Amino acid sequence: MINEEICTKYARAVLELAIEANAVEKTQKELLLFSGLLKHHSDILRFLEHPSVLSDNKKDLLDEIFKTADCSGFFTNFIRLLVKKHQISLIGCIYDIYADFALMREKKLEVSVESAHPLSAELKQQIEEKLLSIYKKAVHMRVDIAPDLIAGLKLRVGDTVYDLSLKSQLKNMQEHLI
Repeated sequence: MINEEICTKYARAVLELAIEANAVEKTQKELLLFSGLLKHHSDILRFLEHPSVLSDNKKDLLDEIFKTADCSGFFTNFIRLLVKKHQISLIGCIYDIYADFALMREKKLEVSVESAHPLSAELKQQIEEKLLSIYKKAVHMRVDIAPDLIAGLKLRVGDTVYDLSLKSQLKNMQEHLI
């Protein structure tokens, strides 16, 4: 149970880094390949886990492995951390949990909402329903208060921004009048 909690913490942290780097799928493949490597080459796992093997020797082996693979920087650092913390044997469990998290994330649409004022539960629900009908995905909505909008909303869905704020309408009017 404790190992699963540790794996969950690692999986969640790696997923957050992968989201920031826009590399969720690539990271999942890297985890799968590395956990497969250790599963099929138990001698490598034993070497990386062995307490009497010098850290420099472990680092050299990882450098050789990563030299042939096209792994992201944060992924290689993550593997080095697992080796340093003597938790590299958890890589399979971490992969399984990461894959579950990535699948759950894939099924949800990440939406950022800026509002001049707090949103009522009813309005939040209306926004979620509208986005669900457009994108055919469940919505995970983060709401931030931005008083400078004066009134209205600004929705950010991926790279698309829907600016329905009074501030942007006033700016548009000003541009058309000048």
